Order: sequence, then C-alpha cells, then structure tokens
Amino acid sequence: MFYRLFYCLIFVTSLFISACSPLSGQGQSFNSGGVKIQYHEAGEGPPLFLLHGFALDGKMQWRGVVSELTNNYRVIVPDHRGHGGSDKPKGKEHYGRHMVDDVIRLMDHLEIKRARIAGMSMGGFITVAVAAIYPERISCGFVGAAGWVDPMTEPVFDEEVALAFERGEGFDRLNQMLNPENDPEAGGGWLGKLFFNLMIGDQDPMVLASVYRGMADVAITSEMIASSPVELLTVIGDKDGLLPRAHALDAISAKHNLIIVKNKDHGSIGTADEFDTAMQLFLANETACGTTSLKDDK
Repeated sequence: MFYRLFYCLIFVTSLFISACSPLSGQGQSFNSGGVKIQYHEAGEGPPLFLLHGFALDGKMQWRGVVSELTNNYRVIVPDHRGHGGSDKPKGKEHYGRHMVDDVIRLMDHLEIKRARIAGMSMGGFITVAVAAIYPERISCGFVGAAGWVDPMTEPVFDEEVALAFERGEGFDRLNQMLNPENDPEAGGGWLGKLFFNLMIGDQDPMVLASVYRGMADVAITSEMIASSPVELLTVIGDKDGLLPRAHALDAISAKHNLIIVKNKDHGSIGTADEFDTAMQLFLANETACGTTSLKDDK
C-alpha cells in the first residue's frame, strides 16, 4: 500500500513541477547532421548541459533540479535523438556516436566554446564519451548512475534488451539489468509499472531498440579515458546494476571520483539528497570545473 501511495504522489507532483519548470514550453530546435534536435534553455551564467537518460526526455529527467541550477547557470537541456521532441529515425546507424556529436553540434550552434556537462544514465555514458573524445569542449563532467564498459572484453549493451523492445515486452528486461535486487512489490508492483509507462509515454519500441543498439558505438577505449584531462564525478547507488561500470571508470581515470549512495538503485538515485548535493558542489568547484566566469566559455 505504501508504494502505491508513493507512486501516486510522485506522479501528481511531477505534473505540477513540470508545469512550473523554467523549461516549460516547446523549446527550440536545430539541425544536427540532418536530424532535428530539440532543446530547452533557461538561466544565466556559465553554460551547463544536462543530458537525460534512455526513454526519457530532458524536461522529465531534470525537472527536480533545473529551477535551482538556473539561478547560477545557463542551463541547456537537449532531447537526445530518438527522444522527446527530437527526430526519431529507425536503425542503430542513426544513433551511437551521433548522440555524442549532437552535444558538440549544439554547442557550436549556440556558439559555446566549453561547458559543464551533467548526464544521467545513458546521458552519463555520453558525458564520459564527450570528455574522452572532445576534452577541449568540456569543463568538467558529472556522471549520474553510469560509468564505462570495456569494448575490448565485454558487450557494451545487452542485445536481449533491444530484442525485448522489438517483441513488445517493454522495459522488464532493462529494469532487471539496472535494478537487479528489486522484487516486484519493492518496485511498486503493477502501479509502479503504470507510473513508469505514464512517465515515458507511448514510445515506438523500434526506435527504442535502435537507440539501445546504437549505444555500442559510444564505446571508448581505456586509453582515451586515461588520457583525458577532464575532471569527472560519478554518483551512483549501491544497489544499481551499473555499479561495476562506475568502478571500472574509477579504476582507469586518475581524474575521476566516485560517490556511492547506500540503499539507492538506478531509479531512485536521482531523487536522493546526496545526489543533488554532490552535483551542486561539484559543478560549483572551480578547481574541478574551472572558472565560473563566462569569458572562457564563449
């Protein structure tokens, strides 16, 4: 009963917050290699890009923190291709590395030289890739519930997850991978699934499969990460299925710090007070992220 009330409260609250968010409205868009990318922008200060997770959109992912962040930063929140108001081509060849390059193209479109980047889950993997491939464009990177997968020794993403989407089986396979310790009741049971489906909307499973398969092309070598001068901070729950990926990133990057929050899984870490506090302190840390002056970022 507790979980049913909990999810109902979150859903109603999320609708209210979304309506009052600085990111409300349809946003703007630009052409990124032939694909329309929608983004929202609010606030003034050093540029900060917020990258959302798989099957969400920018406003949905960051609605709980964006109001506070816009007090200190020029916040730019794109919808990744395949998500939200951006174009949704089918086929894995449209995703992967293109999703990394979309961030850089958006920076170019907005005439931003360098920026802080924070990414959650899939957005966290993209943040790590930007830091490794384009270190001159990123001041620092905050990584939520993500890490690094060695492309030389293991599959980057589970093909069974993509097949589950194509078979119309939904998110159960992915949820089992991300939250391996959850039992059905702890996850909210049928109401928890209903809440999740309401949040993600009616998405094309073929597009989701394409995005997921394409993430294999975001894979980067350990040498690229080890040579990157970009400071990274990962915050992840101790019950997150991606925790080994966070440890792997920590093992190869001297510029990486790791915070593990107790009793949090992949779905709950983003609402943890420890997550918000660590993010705010890291982004404001001039030793890690550089000056807060606008001069170096434009």
